[in-house]
Amino acid sequence: MSMWVLALLVGSCLVSAQNNWRWDPKNLKFLGEKKDGILAKLLNNSFTKSIVGLLSGKKREEVTPPPAIVEEDTINDKSTIKLAKEYIKNEEYHTAIQQLLGLVNRKEHQLAFSMIGACLMALNKPKLAEGFLYQAVIMSNFTDITSMGNLVEVLRLAEKETVNQDEETANLAEKFGLYCMNSLKQANVTDNSGLIAYSLGSMYIEREEYSKAADYFLISALQNPPNVNAWIRASTMKFSKENIDLVFAENVLVKALDYPENKESPDLYYELGSALLQGGRISEAIVLFETAASYVDHPKITIALATAYHTNGGLSEALINYEKVMPYIDERVRDNSVDGNDILTIINFAKLMCHENIRQISNGLNVASRALELSKLKNENILYAQSAYDDCVSLNT
Repeated sequence: MSMWVLALLVGSCLVSAQNNWRWDPKNLKFLGEKKDGILAKLLNNSFTKSIVGLLSGKKREEVTPPPAIVEEDTINDKSTIKLAKEYIKNEEYHTAIQQLLGLVNRKEHQLAFSMIGACLMALNKPKLAEGFLYQAVIMSNFTDITSMGNLVEVLRLAEKETVNQDEETANLAEKFGLYCMNSLKQANVTDNSGLIAYSLGSMYIEREEYSKAADYFLISALQNPPNVNAWIRASTMKFSKENIDLVFAENVLVKALDYPENKESPDLYYELGSALLQGGRISEAIVLFETAASYVDHPKITIALATAYHTNGGLSEALINYEKVMPYIDERVRDNSVDGNDILTIINFAKLMCHENIRQISNGLNVASRALELSKLKNENILYAQSAYDDCVSLNT
């Protein structure tokens, strides 16, 4: 499962969450010595019932506003927030939390709740993040979009880990996400981050509700056009093969490239090229793959070019690209990370070298032999590998 990418309130920066640091919530010293009050409540209680109550139409939990802050405290608070943002930018999430906990203890600072919740998600502690994010959402009166999106994601992750759900908590992430989107719509507020819709799209993919998934990824992409990953997932190109819609994919990816900020995205050109290649529009696909390659040198683009040129009869160009990508595949073989697509590329390379217009028979036979060995080892493309090997043998006699 890929790690959720979450906004951590450093401008509009998105950061990928990976950290080996472990925090024991029982370490009360870390929490500022206070064993009761808001922190104890957040760490020792599930907020699922509060969310269920909210969705059932019960009165929202009242949050006592903090006392008026004198100017000196306001300056100190701003300094603390600024310092915590720097720690977050550097992925020093535990240090950021330490900075922010003082604001939570003293004043129930809404932004501090939001930032701590996001940091805990970055540290892969979604259950601990739940209370902080819930408090941030309620204190903001459903205007803190980042916390709303992150809380939807926390609920989605919780659902994945829960085997037996009762009627009240079933589909809670979906219900809360739709509630949040409706609240924003009623307030005439646009979610420019696309976080809530993206999380809903991820949830629908897990349920194999692909049409809904595409819809919500598309909503997310339209809300935040520079999020290339949202466009790609909306296109259906990352769905299982039987759920890919090539016409829809083309329309979505062309729309994505209409935005000036996406004009130089190699990923969008690559995915659009892949859609056209699968649809048999090989010459157009080659142009798109070449465009992608002009922005970044990446093995998947090189393999795509080799395949497209090979299919289209551009044997010399195909050979150049196969030869270029083989060191990458060799490394994957040594690391034992080679997969079916890698093996397929090796087989195609062997077939090309044994082509009557190339006739590198000896090298082709060696590559075909290697491909057959790998295909049997991984139980991938065995018949195709055997066919390539037999063709090379026949030409070598």
